[in-house]
Amino acid sequence: MTTPSSTPVPEAPTPKSGSKSTLVWMIVAGLAIVAAIGFGIWAAKSHSDLNAAESELAAQNDAAAAAAAQAEKISADNSVYVVSDEDAAKAQSEVAAAEKALSDATTAANDATSAAQDTASKLRAELDQARAERDLARAEREQARVCARGSLGTITALGNDETQDPSELETVSSDCTASVSSG
Repeated sequence: MTTPSSTPVPEAPTPKSGSKSTLVWMIVAGLAIVAAIGFGIWAAKSHSDLNAAESELAAQNDAAAAAAAQAEKISADNSVYVVSDEDAAKAQSEVAAAEKALSDATTAANDATSAAQDTASKLRAELDQARAERDLARAEREQARVCARGSLGTITALGNDETQDPSELETVSSDCTASVSSG
């Protein structure tokens, strides 16, 4: 059997360590928010670039449609036009350049959209993780607060009532240690 004077009294956690932890989580959450805003701005810029590429694509499609309409009109007239080899080569070169520009713009737009969606998904996951960690830290802090209050209440009761069993403090202390270390 142990005597009350030989039983070590657990020290209550200092408030400073809890406030540092809270400050760290606030900083982490703030950085995550700033990163999310930055990626949002980047996604908006990419969307603007995509719109510009789509406008250019629409203009090229309109030009191709006009050329097709003119070719259709020529076919409908059944007229014979004499076109030099140089003019035909130039037209083929322009068509090939337009098709390549269209392909490049479409690929760039698709890549930008995909990258923006991937980044947004990663940021959402990081934000959810930060929130979960923040909630866990809050729960652990609250549990420590409850344990500290219970220990102080038991110590106060022991100080006021000489007949109370000191083993109650050991029970409260071991229960708190178990609940804090299991979290």
